[in-house]
Amino acid sequence: MDTYTASLICQNLNCGKSGTVSNTRSRLKGALDWLDNLQCRPHDSTLWQCPSSNWGESDCDDDAVVQITCEGNKALRGKATQSSQFDYFSSANNAIDGNNDANFVTGSCTHTKWESEPWWRLDLQEIHNVTEVTVTNRQDCCSERINGAEIRIGNSLQDNGNRNPRCAVIDFIPAGKSRTFHCQGMLGRYLNVLLPASNSLTLCEVEVHISRLVEDNVALKGRASQSSQYDRLGDAGKAIDGGSSADYGDGSCTQTRLESKPWWRLDLQETHTVSEVIITNRGDCCSGWISGAEIRIGNSLEDNGNQNPRCAVITFIPEGQPRTFLCYGMLGRYINILLPTNGILTLCEVEVYASRPAG
Repeated sequence: MDTYTASLICQNLNCGKSGTVSNTRSRLKGALDWLDNLQCRPHDSTLWQCPSSNWGESDCDDDAVVQITCEGNKALRGKATQSSQFDYFSSANNAIDGNNDANFVTGSCTHTKWESEPWWRLDLQEIHNVTEVTVTNRQDCCSERINGAEIRIGNSLQDNGNRNPRCAVIDFIPAGKSRTFHCQGMLGRYLNVLLPASNSLTLCEVEVHISRLVEDNVALKGRASQSSQYDRLGDAGKAIDGGSSADYGDGSCTQTRLESKPWWRLDLQETHTVSEVIITNRGDCCSGWISGAEIRIGNSLEDNGNQNPRCAVITFIPEGQPRTFLCYGMLGRYINILLPTNGILTLCEVEVYASRPAG
């Protein structure tokens, strides 16, 4: 069972907005299985819209049972900070106090000083798949100040977290009202609200709903291969060794020969639901070689896996830097990076954040 399905079950039972899936051998003896192979999609709003086997038809055994734990607002357990503080009453933590009072003078809203690109950041303490962010705007004045603010989610603290991937742009929230933004399971520990202008940023509540705690980079347990190997240093496994070096001479990057349509493939050993792929580009030279490469995910080995559905096209990654590509729960055992031209493919690290569908 994947995270979309677990979360929708929680919502339909009014038990919370998100669900965490864990395997269990506990099973009520004599219990019937009414829905098997249930696979909900991000656009489904009820269980009856989700693809499944026929009602009452099941081949489940006791080992196919999972436990779903429904969860509420994850922001309440986080820690908040902001670029500056306007006065004694405007702490960053006011936005995660569980109080939706939108009147600033009652002491439940944040407020920065007037400055260039003010920001607010929530540390969730652990990496999560974020499904929804709900923001409550100020009521007593200045509701337009939030217009244009960006919600960003990721694991980097570069520029205080303000360069992480963007979930949404807040174009407008009525005074004193709340608005929900859907982040489709974006992966991250840090959630920023950044106003890319000179102004003050004020927030009266921020709620965060997640689908699942992510514990591991599953690429580390996979097996890698590639279309060719340039020399003894350029082995395919170097992209999943957990190394942080982006210098080829350090022996932590892959490299193919110059050839037509070079590729690199990761075998996760079993089908996963893939949320994100993070690729670190080479830093010592040749950073442009990766431009135009495609990330493909699926279960087929036709054409060495290069015909599987496409998650993203890599237009550009700065020299020696990582970049995150969102795959929104694509299913697959194989992850390919294919350069669909004549060229050389080199990768210094590939991280994959995913879950295993259960039962």
